[in-house]
Amino acid sequence: HGKSGLARLGLSVHFTAPKIDPGFSGRIRLEMFNSGPFVLELQLGMEICVIMVDRLGKAAKQVYQGKFKGQ
Repeated sequence: HGKSGLARLGLSVHFTAPKIDPGFSGRIRLEMFNSGPFVLELQLGMEICVIMVDRLGKAAKQVYQGKFKGQ
């Protein structure tokens, strides 16, 4: 989820694929889009989002087997 301070400036973070499926392995790609009127300069180490982890109530019936597995 994006940080609200940057969202107020127009930065949308991870808006097309907001979840990571059980069983996914690989790098998590962070999708960003600036819909605001300002040019935003992101700095290395800048906190631009948070990741939320939910515990499943039971084991997943099927784990991720899509084309991005292991990327």
